[in-house]
Amino acid sequence: MSKRVRMLTVGEFRAQFGDESQCVEQLTQQRWPDGFRCPRFAGTTRGYIASRRVHECKSCAYQCSVMAGTIFHKTHTPLTSWFWAIYRMSHNKKGISAVQLGKEIGVSYATAWLMQHKIRKAMEDRDQRYKLNGINEGYVGGVESGGGSQGRGAQTKSVVAVAVEHTAEGEPGRQPVPGFAALQVIADASSESIDGFVAARIAPGSHILSDGWRGYRKLSQNGLEHTATVLRIYP
Repeated sequence: MSKRVRMLTVGEFRAQFGDESQCVEQLTQQRWPDGFRCPRFAGTTRGYIASRRVHECKSCAYQCSVMAGTIFHKTHTPLTSWFWAIYRMSHNKKGISAVQLGKEIGVSYATAWLMQHKIRKAMEDRDQRYKLNGINEGYVGGVESGGGSQGRGAQTKSVVAVAVEHTAEGEPGRQPVPGFAALQVIADASSESIDGFVAARIAPGSHILSDGWRGYRKLSQNGLEHTATVLRIYP
């Protein structure tokens, strides 16, 4: 299960990532947790060349960019600006416009827009890797004309599968705390459609909680622990 990370205050952010060298150090630690290793000969670094943003291998003199293969690749914008953009986009639930971001970091609208696009894509790719441990499905659409069927009997609504992670961070004796969530439109609420969503978004070996819908019956056959709660409404 994922552990929630406390957001930094503006002051804490500035203290940690206020200059280019701090940002480079953070990237280096992310890419090489055990210290720089040359991708060619696994040599250690001779030193970091700030003007080119590369580490030079002590063994073969190969120069490896800290930003190669990242959203910062070949950028001319300072890393401090990139880090601030990431902070602002992840900190503000309502988002930040490209116009406002451009003013804050001193770049053009086009540059700010491109940065936001790359950051959003990276966030999307990250979210696709999350594996969760709870599932249900719902229906999206307006009220059906003529008083049509509701819920799983609806004919004009889109079926949306929803997986919600339950963390163990709640207080003793209280319910688990909801964590990350994933949503995906599926063809219908059949076991075939649900199984495809489960394979993509649910971690193997998870304990799945659901209602008693028949579309979930095969979950326990796919290496998952499944608990179904059948709700009965009495008059």
